[in-house]
Amino acid sequence: VSLTLVQTGEVILGREAVTVIFAELHRQAFVAQTTVGSRTVQGTQTVVEATFAGRHVAEFAGISPAGTTVSFPYVLAYETATGGAGEAEIVAIRAYLPFEELIRQLRGGGP
Repeated sequence: VSLTLVQTGEVILGREAVTVIFAELHRQAFVAQTTVGSRTVQGTQTVVEATFAGRHVAEFAGISPAGTTVSFPYVLAYETATGGAGEAEIVAIRAYLPFEELIRQLRGGGP
């Protein structure tokens, strides 16, 4: 599986590496919840609109934790393919994450 961070162009390869990125964002750097707003499925593609809301509890992007509350909308676009067991597997994710907004909030800009 690959994860592309669209705003930066960074690509993370491998299921384990992608899992680590999501775990860091949702459970390590932040205590966070994701609320799904909408989901659209067409063939092998799924697009999810969601809101990330949480509290900053560990260093992130060089910013020390201050318990800051953050909230921002984001979009994930998934590409699936039929796997060996005949079930759909995620093969690629494109993440549209507003990192600039997240950093602004962490520096005291508020949600």
